[in-house]
Amino acid sequence: MTSPQSGPGGQNFWRPTLPPGGVPGGGLPPFGPPGGAPGGLPPFGPPGGAPGGGLPPGGPPPTGQMPTIAPPRFAPSRPSWQQGSIGISSCLFSNTYIWTIEGGNFWFYPIVVTRDQLIGYRWSNRRNRWSFRTVSRSNIWAYQCFR
Repeated sequence: MTSPQSGPGGQNFWRPTLPPGGVPGGGLPPFGPPGGAPGGLPPFGPPGGAPGGGLPPGGPPPTGQMPTIAPPRFAPSRPSWQQGSIGISSCLFSNTYIWTIEGGNFWFYPIVVTRDQLIGYRWSNRRNRWSFRTVSRSNIWAYQCFR
């Protein structure tokens, strides 16, 4: 229920009329996770746990998961039989060559695969080092793992 009220300056606005006792239903709505977490805090981290505890959104890359050596010095031939990123989770923690829909190709070292992204390290030939990056899975034309 609502009733008109007069505010500052004589302006009318609508204000809810509450039954005795406050919010309809007898109290405030519950806040927090369903069933509650220990200590009343929501759980943190990825569901099911990703390797190495996952990545905080926008946070720094986890330590100990970065590749320690450069990828192979060759560029493999693009496979004609494989398209898309289905099955790329089998390449976790291994050198993976990626061909993109946009025409680029590069070495990548994936550490987390989500439904939409590949998270890991991309090799830069100009800088001769790995850099933390994400790749949209919808932009992957093909890939090949090397162990």
